[in-house]
Amino acid sequence: MLTLLHTFITVYEKQSFSKAASLLFISQPTVSTHINRLETLIETPLFIRYNKNRIEPTEFGTFFTMRIPSRNHCKAEPATKILPSSA
Repeated sequence: MLTLLHTFITVYEKQSFSKAASLLFISQPTVSTHINRLETLIETPLFIRYNKNRIEPTEFGTFFTMRIPSRNHCKAEPATKILPSSA
C-alpha cells in the first residue's frame, strides 16, 4: 500500500505518469498499474486523464493528497479516517 501511495503522491506532484516513472525508477506502465490499483482499492478515480500528456487530479484526488499527513514518509491515515463508513 505504501508503494501505491508513494506513486500517487509523485504523480500528483509532477502531474505526469511519465515524469513520476522517471523519478521513481520504474516503468510508466507500472505507474499506471499502481494508480489503477489504488483507485480500485478506494473505489474512486484520483485523476482525470485527458490524453497521454495531460492529467489533473479529481476533487477527491486533491482531498486524498491532503489526508496523507507525511508525504515524505507516506504514512497515511487509516482508510476509516479517509473514507466514509459503508454502514
